[in-house]
Amino acid sequence: MITQGKWEVRKGSGGMLSVYGDTDVPGSICACGCDFEREPQNKEHAEFIAEAGTVYNETGLTPKQLAEQRVDLLAACKDLQELYIQHAEVCKTPDDCPYVTSLEKAIDAIAKAEQN
Repeated sequence: MITQGKWEVRKGSGGMLSVYGDTDVPGSICACGCDFEREPQNKEHAEFIAEAGTVYNETGLTPKQLAEQRVDLLAACKDLQELYIQHAEVCKTPDDCPYVTSLEKAIDAIAKAEQN
C-alpha cells in the first residue's frame, strides 16, 4: 500500500535527506542520500520522489499512468481541434460560435503539452 497524504522531504541528522508521508506511521518512506549541500542532486531527487508520491495520492495515478493518460488526452484534443476547425469553416457566424472558446483552449493545451 502506498503511504497516504502529502509527502515531504526532511533533513535528518548528518544531512541525511528522507521522504516522509503525512501519516501517523513512524519512519521514512525512503532515504535519498546524505549531505545534500555537497551533492545538491540528492535534494532534487528527494523532492521529486515526494512530489510523485503526493501526486499519486491526489490523482490515484502513478507517473507512468499520468504519462499514458496525457498521450491519450493530447490525441483527443488534436481530434477535437480538427473537428472545431472544420465546423468553423461552415459556421455562418463564427463570432457567436460556442466552439470558438473551446477551440482556443484546445489549441493552448496542445501547444503547452508539446513544449514539454
